[in-house]
Amino acid sequence: MNRNLLKLTLLLLLGVFFANDLLAQEEPRRRRRRGNMTPEQREARLDKMMARMKDTLNLDDTQVTKLKELNRKMWKKMRAARKEYADDRQMMREEMTDIRIKYQKGVKKTLNKAQWKKFKKMEEARRRRRMERRRQRGNRGGNGGGE
Repeated sequence: MNRNLLKLTLLLLLGVFFANDLLAQEEPRRRRRRGNMTPEQREARLDKMMARMKDTLNLDDTQVTKLKELNRKMWKKMRAARKEYADDRQMMREEMTDIRIKYQKGVKKTLNKAQWKKFKKMEEARRRRRMERRRQRGNRGGNGGGE
């Protein structure tokens, strides 16, 4: 009798201990993937990015308008390329590179020489930060990250 009671108590304790894990809902990710953003979220992100660029590069309103439109077009083309080349990563990579090159040319036309130089420095700093994050993620034992 005592032995059965002990087994039952142990079983109940284990059940309570693991029930939290079984019933818990998956916690939403801290940051959503950019590809899953709603149009409103993309527009808010674009506004924030343009405000930063306006301050950093001393852009006038005409430049901001042109850059916003360039970004919208680039994002639209990239979403289309992701869908079209979902099964062919090499083709997707090539298409994305072409899209970025066209975007860079449009940005260069919009900015003056000093702004362009500063923009390139900003892009390089962003690229270095992204590479560092990838390296850090790679050291955590995940399946993505540094080479």
